[in-house]
Amino acid sequence: MRAYSFSSLALLASLASVAACTVTTTDTSSGSGSGSGTSGGSTSGSTGLSESVPTNKMHPSFSAQDYGDGSGVHVYAAWLDDQGKWLTTSGGDVVTASDNDGPATTLFLESNEPDKVHYTTTFKSGATGVVHKIGIGLSRPAGKASAPSSFAYVGPPFSITTAVPKAMSHGDKLAIAIDPPPQPDVVGDGDSWQLTASGACIADYTASTVNTSGTSASTGLVDAQGQLTFDTSRLNRQGPSSSCDITVMVKHVHYSQLDPAYGSSAAGLELIYSDAPATKSSGNVDTTYAIEGLQARAVHTTFTFP
Repeated sequence: MRAYSFSSLALLASLASVAACTVTTTDTSSGSGSGSGTSGGSTSGSTGLSESVPTNKMHPSFSAQDYGDGSGVHVYAAWLDDQGKWLTTSGGDVVTASDNDGPATTLFLESNEPDKVHYTTTFKSGATGVVHKIGIGLSRPAGKASAPSSFAYVGPPFSITTAVPKAMSHGDKLAIAIDPPPQPDVVGDGDSWQLTASGACIADYTASTVNTSGTSASTGLVDAQGQLTFDTSRLNRQGPSSSCDITVMVKHVHYSQLDPAYGSSAAGLELIYSDAPATKSSGNVDTTYAIEGLQARAVHTTFTFP
């Protein structure tokens, strides 16, 4: 159980890149997508067609994300096969999504580049206190196992109430208050809070309410008042500049399970799960926990190293 930040599509791209270095493929077909979420034709590079892959050999990465900017809850779906190739839906395979058990909406193919094959749709953001239950289903023709029951849970909206200074220096600490405040973390429930920072002059930074062993919620990120602590002394310099604009993001993350028709998530995804339950005797994270629900808010400041 690790506490790294998570971008499902970026991670899948990196896994596909690794697989491309170690697996030789001869598929030169190319796919084209339509609004129905199906595709046909041929693919090139590290892409393939879903119709030739059994459901338990399709390794998904699903997410539903709301950034509080009014654009809604964005749903993403992508798969890799055993050889690390991205899959475009074909042969009657269709991927759909629903919001809080409402009508199913067919996802559309947003990108069919070799390293960016994914499907997406958007739902309207909920009101205060509303949790989105986003269902992501794969429907397949007769004779193939469908996977209708993967669910992402996007936590209720929140706001950052602390006024972030326009400029900060290395070593500064900032207590970030949010409304409503975080609830106490329960180890193994798939739920966590994260604080991330990124910018041209810093190495990407993530702090989480889950430590790297997943055995305790006492990481110090959330204080007794329910505020998240942004400790800039933990930031490391990267690049030639000693000063840059940085984005600080507060994330409420929830990981949930895939439909059992899938064998597991893409290999390696277990390295980044925050607080997914351990179901193996070795204590490893259950690799069927491949669905990310994300509610996130961002603030910006100028940061300077000495």
